[in-house]
Amino acid sequence: MTSGANRIAWFEHVLIWTMFAATHAWLAFANLVVRPGTFADVSGVYRYWFQMAGEGNVVGIDESWVYPLLAWIPISLSGAAGVGAYGFLWLALVTLLNALAVYMLLRMKSGMTLAFLFVCLLFLIGPVAVGRLDTITVAIAVIAICQIWEGRIGLAAVLFTVGAWIKVWPGVLYLALLAVRAKEAWKKIVLAGAGVSAAVVAAGLMLGSGANVFSFVSQQGDRGLQAESVFATPYLWLVPSGRARVDFDTDILTYQVYGPGVDVVAAIATPLLVVAVAAILLLAFRAVRRGSGRPEVFALTSYALVLAVIVFNKVGSPQFFTWLIPVAILLVLHDFRRHTVELLLIAVAAFLTQLVYPWAYGAVLEAEPTGLAIITGRNVIEVALLIAALVALTRTRAKDEAPSRPRRVQSGTRRDRTVTAADTVPGRSQTGAALE
Repeated sequence: MTSGANRIAWFEHVLIWTMFAATHAWLAFANLVVRPGTFADVSGVYRYWFQMAGEGNVVGIDESWVYPLLAWIPISLSGAAGVGAYGFLWLALVTLLNALAVYMLLRMKSGMTLAFLFVCLLFLIGPVAVGRLDTITVAIAVIAICQIWEGRIGLAAVLFTVGAWIKVWPGVLYLALLAVRAKEAWKKIVLAGAGVSAAVVAAGLMLGSGANVFSFVSQQGDRGLQAESVFATPYLWLVPSGRARVDFDTDILTYQVYGPGVDVVAAIATPLLVVAVAAILLLAFRAVRRGSGRPEVFALTSYALVLAVIVFNKVGSPQFFTWLIPVAILLVLHDFRRHTVELLLIAVAAFLTQLVYPWAYGAVLEAEPTGLAIITGRNVIEVALLIAALVALTRTRAKDEAPSRPRRVQSGTRRDRTVTAADTVPGRSQTGAALE
């Protein structure tokens, strides 16, 4: 690399890390000073659970809990310096994990693009992007994706499973990895998932959890339709006419919609989600069987699964949109040019999510015209992205059906050589070494 290229690379890295620092400083300031209510899950709920544990009542062990047991890792680490510094230590932990994710991204081909995308989406999603457990799992998922593309599929499976035992959603990335069944790696993936899960369950049982180790499953099943969810959108449009209403549920600590048939919709939401996930996995199996590239199938399956879990979810919390950060990274790794429109839509929806919460949350809950327009626009984009993901997955072709178009160029040794599109287009059709 020439000295000029070295200077450009140095400048680009300085720019990325400056953006990273500025973004995290702003998000911390917004959570601690501008809108501290946005940080209530951390400064209130997580800290309260930590205090309760210190008094001998550990949720997930002594009583049922809405989260899997490994959620205790970030919750307890944030209390290491005492409850007075809880919020600051949480933000430090999140920043450290995100920094590790950016460092791993920068090591990859088109790393500058990937790191830039990661930081920009955090900024666009806003304060909630660093104020929930989801932040921890997003960083873990991004690091796992980097491990796949560097050939360490077993470690990636471990990380996805750990993420799922913190906040369930990374489990769908594990399922996508399992679906592509890369040669002998299938056994590694199964053993990694089973090993981590067995260790967590065994630890919970040894601590006296009993059935509480699985209570996060039943806790989610009892919920109604959260106001921000896709399923709740039609009910929000009925609020101005008085045919529906939005109320705060003191048990779940969220705003839910109530109206005609809402219990039926809430009851079928989870079964629909399960059917959608199963159907997408079948599409993935079909794509692999007909010879489609495994990295492509993994990227598109992950894309479709994460969107399905968001769209068919009766919860729909704004932090769920952070789950699309690893998806966006996979789309760039798959084919940046092919997914440009979708990436732009993800960016727009990310900003709309920030408007939904915290800046226009009151307008959304009160079903004011502005609030309705913002939440409806965001949810329509989510549905459109799911449709695009399904179409892309069904259209995958066998490798020998889509040959690259070689062209002849003059090499430095004055001999012709063949160059394919993957050689000349950064970020296009990058290969996950462990998936081939």
